[in-house]
Amino acid sequence: EQRVAMLSPSSVLVVRPDEKKRGFVICTTGTARCMQAVRRSAVLAQSVGEPITLFSVARQEQDIKAAKDNVKKAKDLLDAIGIKVRKTQTDVGDPVEKIVEHGSKHKIIVVSDEGRSYISRLFNPSVAETVSHQTRSHTLMLPKGGRGFVDPQTGKANLKRVLCALDPHKDPRTALAYLKRWLPTFGGTGME
Repeated sequence: EQRVAMLSPSSVLVVRPDEKKRGFVICTTGTARCMQAVRRSAVLAQSVGEPITLFSVARQEQDIKAAKDNVKKAKDLLDAIGIKVRKTQTDVGDPVEKIVEHGSKHKIIVVSDEGRSYISRLFNPSVAETVSHQTRSHTLMLPKGGRGFVDPQTGKANLKRVLCALDPHKDPRTALAYLKRWLPTFGGTGME
């Protein structure tokens, strides 16, 4: 899964066994890149009827105000387009540990990737890749410059293709069932 995420120019959804959890936890650092990811993933959450939690991590206690500003900025963006946010949260500590900890209570963790080169990520994986590897929740990774599945201006889904990479050592039924449920949300008609 990490190799697919590292090499993909598009958004990647890593599907785990379904533990009947609910909601999206959408992580933000407040950057323009993250705000695009917030909008796209919130539109997705709304379209599939999942509650939204906005989350930001401060590495140190003195940075907590910035983390609170990040979630406020994201909430204001979603309020402006009519998307309801159930909860906003912040925490202090290592971003990977805190995202995995808070995200474990939700169905999907949404993280945007900062867009470093493949070689750079090979030796020092991004927060998004590390979270995806460590969590048991589904993880949606939105790469910098990647083709989005939701138009950030209109909020309309524009999914053209889905590649479902399956782990040969795991039962594929969970991933395929999840994909089958989600395809109609984006105008998909079926799987090949």
